[in-house]
Amino acid sequence: MGPAPPSLPRGAQAATLAGNPQSPGLFTLRLRFPPGYAVPPHSHPGDEYVTVISGQVSIGMDPRMNRARAARLVAGGFIHAPARMNHYAFTRTGAVVPGHRPRIVRGYLRQSGGRSASPQIRAGGDKNPR
Repeated sequence: MGPAPPSLPRGAQAATLAGNPQSPGLFTLRLRFPPGYAVPPHSHPGDEYVTVISGQVSIGMDPRMNRARAARLVAGGFIHAPARMNHYAFTRTGAVVPGHRPRIVRGYLRQSGGRSASPQIRAGGDKNPR
């Protein structure tokens, strides 16, 4: 793994598993977040799919970070963030997650009036706020 893309805060590491994040089309990154890491609220022009491989990540769907309302995902947990929906993530313990999404336009859309809703959580995650 090397440094994460510049659109993420410093400290994360990334590896491209499939596709090209700089070209149109689907791509998959594996991201490693260190303990105490946070990704501020943002949105993407296409849907994003994230599965937790190890560690714990809390994810919220809102234009502002609200740690008390975030859903905690553990290994095996899955989340789908629909296109243009503001979301954020943080971890106390560190985590490894692959993220899959189509590249439609370059970069993140920072707090651009995206929708807010509850995340869709699958096996391995728990809905208890932490």
